[in-house]
Amino acid sequence: MNIRLIALAALAAVGTAHATSLSPAQIDAARGVDLKEVRIYGASAQTPALAAYMADICGAMDTYRIGTDHVAYACVTTKDAKTGSQGYAAGTKLLVVKRDAGGSAWGVTPVAAELPEKSLLVNVANCGTGYVPGGSTACLSTATQMAVPHAGISDVEPALHVAPFTVNKVKGVYLNLPAGVDDGGLPWAPPVKVTAMDTAALGQTAFGVAVSPALYAKLQAAQGTTGVPTVGRAQVAAVLAGYVRAAAGYAGWSALTGDVADDAKTVVICRRTAGSGTQAASNAFFLEVGALTDTATGMLEPLTTATAPVNAFDTSIPGVSVYHGSGTGNVLTCLTTNPGSAYALGVVTGERDDSATTWKFVKIDNAEMTTANMRKGLYPFVYTSSMQWNKAENLTIGRDKAMMGFLGHVRANAANVNFLATAPVPRVLALPSHWSNTTESCASATGNNALYGSCVERLDYGSVYNPASFLYGLAASKNYKTNSAAPLRQVR
Repeated sequence: MNIRLIALAALAAVGTAHATSLSPAQIDAARGVDLKEVRIYGASAQTPALAAYMADICGAMDTYRIGTDHVAYACVTTKDAKTGSQGYAAGTKLLVVKRDAGGSAWGVTPVAAELPEKSLLVNVANCGTGYVPGGSTACLSTATQMAVPHAGISDVEPALHVAPFTVNKVKGVYLNLPAGVDDGGLPWAPPVKVTAMDTAALGQTAFGVAVSPALYAKLQAAQGTTGVPTVGRAQVAAVLAGYVRAAAGYAGWSALTGDVADDAKTVVICRRTAGSGTQAASNAFFLEVGALTDTATGMLEPLTTATAPVNAFDTSIPGVSVYHGSGTGNVLTCLTTNPGSAYALGVVTGERDDSATTWKFVKIDNAEMTTANMRKGLYPFVYTSSMQWNKAENLTIGRDKAMMGFLGHVRANAANVNFLATAPVPRVLALPSHWSNTTESCASATGNNALYGSCVERLDYGSVYNPASFLYGLAASKNYKTNSAAPLRQVR
């Protein structure tokens, strides 16, 4: 009798734990009836914060994946998710689909132009086999559909992705858009206008300079340290623009290592493909792409090759091997498998952990990429991500006022200090406006504010989101626009 009661209690506990999750069969049954399906495309750095947000409004939920490129969260919500009176009430059957593949540009142009792109399709046929109730389910690698995104996330503001530049007297060069065509066969350039979107800041992300194992060891030896060595911002800029290559008569690796013998080594640049938010941030920080608009005035062009093969080493430029990684994982592969005795350097988002890897982050101008440093502006390679959607309703794709109210709730809450405390993401911070209270300063911050609250920002002073009385966006919406061309400023 006691054993039977214990078994029944255990079953009841399991049922309670998964009561709010949504299986593929339940999703199929609810689709077209009472399921709210929201598609968000773009930057991956904020996806962990989105997952924490969903866990908060869901309780138990189901996660569906195709590798690292596509993820979806499904549940019956246990909390309201509204902006004002608009949004989704507790008890809503909700499926949020996030596309990380391709990077930030996919959260800009396809959103603004409402273009269908590949997206995870959760159903029994695609995700039913191996379904893990309340856990993470691997869907078929072919489990995609062509669908229009409802919103997008980018590592930098959309305007930087679609901005044209003048490179070596050639006008209209789009350095921060992908080459070629999108999933639907449409060219990326010239881009659509992004001014019709509701665009505002989401969270802050650090980016870091990562180097290959051999280069890390050589820098340590040259600087007489067993800790984290440093590189100069100017040195990294020269590497990324192709001006560190002895074979062309420029400086060689000895400019960083102090050993002239290193000038004979190939310079391996592990970069992301154009369209990546990481690449856009790297272009802005090191090469002044955005702060300047023309190479004639001092902007540097990121080094690429004529064919720019994806996820492959291209040695067509003497003394240099350029690797265009489609994702962060590919850049890390470049750092650890670079050819022969070459040294490799690249830019990687800071949420990656290098504690148990052979590749390593280095300091920039003696500033180490720690959360404590970045929140106070002592580590400068920090940019603010953006979340955006078209302001007008489009009932054909399902973007109604209720959905936009939900999206506003996501933007206002997904990267605040309390969510980041629930599910910490290395080197991702809440905005200065997203602290748990408005009275603490950077010096007096306590609790989660002191751990995850940023005190700095790259403000867009011309934005209506930043009236002079709200320096860091403490308006009713708690959202504001940023300008990646601006320097970091202490605002709290």
